[in-house]
Amino acid sequence: MARTLLLFLFSSILAHGFSPELSRVEPRGGRVGSEVQIQLYGSRLNDPQELLLYNKGLTVKSLIPSKDGKSVKAIIAIASDAPLGEHPMRLRCKSGLTYMRTFWVGQFPTVMEARSEDNKRDLNDTFKEPQKIDLNVTVQGVADREDDDYYQVQCEKGQRLSVEVEAMRLGRVMFDPYVAILDEDRFELAVNDDSPLLKRDCATSIIVPEDGPYTVVIRESSYEGNSSSQYRLHIGNFPRPRAIFPPAAKPGEEIEFTFIGDSKGNLKKKIKVGHQAFSAFIEDGGLISPSGNSVHISPLDYLNEIEPNETFKQAYPLKNPPKAPVAFHGILSNKDDKDWFRFQAKKGEKLRFQVLARQLRSPLDSLISIRQASDNKYLIANDDQTGGIPDSRLDYEIPADGNYVLEVRDQLKRGGPDFVYRIEIQNRAPSISATIPKADRVDTQKHKMIHVPRGNRLAIVPNIARSNIGCDINFHAPDLPEGISVKSHTVPRSLSSFPILFEAKADASIEGGLYSFEIEDPKTKLKGPFTEKISHLYVNNQGDYHITNTDKLSVAIIEEAPFHLELF
Repeated sequence: MARTLLLFLFSSILAHGFSPELSRVEPRGGRVGSEVQIQLYGSRLNDPQELLLYNKGLTVKSLIPSKDGKSVKAIIAIASDAPLGEHPMRLRCKSGLTYMRTFWVGQFPTVMEARSEDNKRDLNDTFKEPQKIDLNVTVQGVADREDDDYYQVQCEKGQRLSVEVEAMRLGRVMFDPYVAILDEDRFELAVNDDSPLLKRDCATSIIVPEDGPYTVVIRESSYEGNSSSQYRLHIGNFPRPRAIFPPAAKPGEEIEFTFIGDSKGNLKKKIKVGHQAFSAFIEDGGLISPSGNSVHISPLDYLNEIEPNETFKQAYPLKNPPKAPVAFHGILSNKDDKDWFRFQAKKGEKLRFQVLARQLRSPLDSLISIRQASDNKYLIANDDQTGGIPDSRLDYEIPADGNYVLEVRDQLKRGGPDFVYRIEIQNRAPSISATIPKADRVDTQKHKMIHVPRGNRLAIVPNIARSNIGCDINFHAPDLPEGISVKSHTVPRSLSSFPILFEAKADASIEGGLYSFEIEDPKTKLKGPFTEKISHLYVNNQGDYHITNTDKLSVAIIEEAPFHLELF
């Protein structure tokens, strides 16, 4: 088996040399309800068969390759109800699958940055000579080295003027944008560099103080842009809240959410939620925020904080505290704010206390502690232990029946209206999952596509994650294209990775798609997802800057490989 696996892995490495490559998509986005012609640029794109789309809302009308195989022209219809934001895609060719690239859907028409006829310089790089545009448009541009791009709009007193940038999220290069709104005297009315809501991308909003021209300037924050530092800049009257409360709901629940931090004040909207986490969008004046606010979905009962609960004696609720498992929602609304909650637990319960804050794009850097409710005796505390982000998590075995108190505060004693959080208290439940690991820290998508040559085989070696359980693992494949088969043995509990063998018949049709796989504990029938984490931007010693998570793997039967290997 080891020799066979080595053969197949070597074959997949060689296949990498003749697989199609997709480097970028132009333009980077389009408007809902429109038909857009895009160009897919790369190499070895001579035989496109299908554009694989991960989300609903886009329909491919045609694919026309160039004669040199370096581009493909595609016509895409964007539905009027297509989700705003990122739409991942891959191009499937006869010779293989490309890396994932993204296309972005917005509500506004796209305007291209003004360039000289020879396309060698900007025509909007001074405050005195900005590019004049209408409100409610999306500008696609490039922030070159030591480059400021200026866009001017006419506004009326009392209007909302909002700006949001997609730059790092486009996933092309390391590009940290900066944006500011200037009045006609060049005074800064609003500035934003990084935003917890959008990570390294930024957004800001003002209420226009006087009729007249207002200028939006965008640049790379350290003036270190280049010709690949692309952006999509939304400029208009749309709402731009920074947070949402409550930050979570139960499956199927209909509740009223408050969208916090818009320049016109808080906005409210009733939403009947589904069964999976989602991004909530708010509409105001017929316009929608370009990106949503994250909402977590969980079956846990929860309580929203009621002030005052800023001291141990005020821990909420004072009477009839809920029994674990339970969740609490709150906002650290002021500097040095602290929130206290009371709950019941029984001796021997092994509980996990998990903060969801930065995971939901809150600026909070949480610190939690657990105390006895009877005498304020300190038991345990945690700053951050959640996969490299500052959301607190701790596991604790309850020492005795009774009431307990939980305190949460910001590690740096900060606070504000968008410092929203959720704290989950629940029994440590078993879980399993699988993913294809990175083959290269820089080339993060290398060997993550499952393209099997006709009459040949390909093996992948996924990693298994087990939490609070030790078990064997079985792999379950969905209905794949006819002509392809999958082989995998039961994985012993002592192993954290395992080979899966894909084999295509010599006469199999060239086809493929996106498929959901799962793994299972054969004893308890506990199931887990086979997920894919695509890193679009990775920096050594700093990690991922933009990722796309999906539960669909790309699988295709491709043309015969131009080689054959045998081991003796």
